[in-house]
Amino acid sequence: MDLLGSILSNMDAPPTSKVDKARQKSLKEQKEKMEKMHAAEKLKRDKFRGEVEKQVNAFMKDPNQKHFKYPPMEKIERSIIHDVAEIAGITSYSFGDEGINKHIILFKKEFAPTEEELTVLKKGEGYDPEKIKHALEEKKLKASSSQERSRSTTVQKPRTNYKEKYERLIGKESGKDSARLTVTNNTFGCVPSENKKDVRSIEETLNDIRAKKRQKTTNDDDAPKSSDDAVE
Repeated sequence: MDLLGSILSNMDAPPTSKVDKARQKSLKEQKEKMEKMHAAEKLKRDKFRGEVEKQVNAFMKDPNQKHFKYPPMEKIERSIIHDVAEIAGITSYSFGDEGINKHIILFKKEFAPTEEELTVLKKGEGYDPEKIKHALEEKKLKASSSQERSRSTTVQKPRTNYKEKYERLIGKESGKDSARLTVTNNTFGCVPSENKKDVRSIEETLNDIRAKKRQKTTNDDDAPKSSDDAVE
């Protein structure tokens, strides 16, 4: 042992007041109390988890049971149930309000609810398949009836305003003036008998026929001959 070590060992420890000792004792007691509480909570959670595992196993083995509902419980307990259900391969959903009636329902994979069923479940307090089925049927009926009403009340509006179109083409005032001057033609679509008569004289008619024949002959003579005519 060296000289410095012998000196330090012979020195007295610093004085400790009674207040410091009491404070250290209180802190130690609080620490031991917290450790006991944590150990008790852990034991309680482990015990609860074991019970949940037994319930889940019994639920999975029962072929007649499609869902299993837990009573309302705290968040830490619900987290344990969700964890056990996920490991077991079954579906779990929470319903209700936190701190009031928040609970969990387990579903087997083949009987898992649809999105529409989940919507109905979140509005209610329990799982009633017949009630859910009735609610979905009413929802579909209301949707179909609203679609029918919308089809019957929908009016197709023209994409363009024909009045504005004609105003741009002929002008607003010109259209009004034309409308005032327009007189209904009762013989629209019919040709008057006077238009059907040939008012030319016989000589004029014969002269027109001869002129047409001469014109045709002249055109035939001026037309180019074919290769067969050239050989002959």
